[in-house]
Amino acid sequence: MKKRALILSVLLNLFFIAGALTVVKVKGGFGYLWIKTSSMIRGQGFHRDYNPHYFHRKELFDQLPAQAGDTLVIGDSLIEHCEWADLLEDANARNRGIAGDDTLGVLHRIEKVLRTEPPREILLMVGINDLFRHIPQKRVLANYETILKRIQILAPDCKILVHELLPIDERLAPQPIDSTVIRSLNKELHALCRKLDIAYLESFEAFDQNEDGRLDETFSRDGVHLNAKGYTIWKQLLESKETSNQ
Repeated sequence: MKKRALILSVLLNLFFIAGALTVVKVKGGFGYLWIKTSSMIRGQGFHRDYNPHYFHRKELFDQLPAQAGDTLVIGDSLIEHCEWADLLEDANARNRGIAGDDTLGVLHRIEKVLRTEPPREILLMVGINDLFRHIPQKRVLANYETILKRIQILAPDCKILVHELLPIDERLAPQPIDSTVIRSLNKELHALCRKLDIAYLESFEAFDQNEDGRLDETFSRDGVHLNAKGYTIWKQLLESKETSNQ
């Protein structure tokens, strides 16, 4: 009787392990398992509190229809505040920005975006709010790497263009961030993109026309967010990048 119970226990365990391995394979293999758990391993589980606006936007994005030809523009308020389809003259451009978002917020919502219908392209800019919240650069880069690897695993045919962070005017911003801190993160982010073979858009200098490390006042009223002229410059940078890749 005991022998039969032992055999049954072993068979049930094997069945459970086989089932778990099947789920992992369907989800994307062990690479998926690593990226799914990595943020929790770093002490950034899904318990983190976000403001209601984050959840309102995320829940909306989860319900919106997705098409394979979409270009998703993902990021924080710099993304949310722009009409990307109109600016880029691309009806397939979808605004997936959430004001106040950071790399952890994007990490916790990117999978749902990719699961429904992988997009043709993702334009990604996020990170300035991490710096406002004094998140260590090492953690910001780790979040970025997980985000990018998750896209590569779940949407291998999707083009990715990572945007470097823009300067701010610390005299007007909610709190000061020295330009050297932003430049340092941009440098490491660029290196990460080279390692992962992901396209990178250099944009800091275009918005620092006085070469003083500050967002030029002609592009912003509050030292952080962009006006129409600022978004026009952004569009020109994207067009130049596209032309150089042809």
